[in-house]
Amino acid sequence: MIVLLLSAVLIVPFFINWTDHKAAFEREASLLLGHQVRVKGAADAQILPIPTFVFDEIEVGADKGSPLMSAARVRVRVELLPLLQSRIEVIDMVLEAPQVTVDMGDNGATNWARTTG
Repeated sequence: MIVLLLSAVLIVPFFINWTDHKAAFEREASLLLGHQVRVKGAADAQILPIPTFVFDEIEVGADKGSPLMSAARVRVRVELLPLLQSRIEVIDMVLEAPQVTVDMGDNGATNWARTTG
């Protein structure tokens, strides 16, 4: 039985179109950052040995002109046991080719002030 379960965990992720599930990442990341997050590219995931989620072409805060931040790719590794309990505990996150734009007004306020959440 354990062999069957482990085989399923290894094989099933290859048949899931993870790009269809990127809206959940966009929603949660937007709540966390306080700015709209959009995944313009593909999404991918693997479960073992460490659950890893990869999103291509990310934009943060792009609802008014150019984005506050963009990245060619974001890779997030999370703990397995909390994930099985519907919690996410991030081990590490890697941004590839990040670009950040920070504008500062005369009063010292930046454009990174939270707009949502």
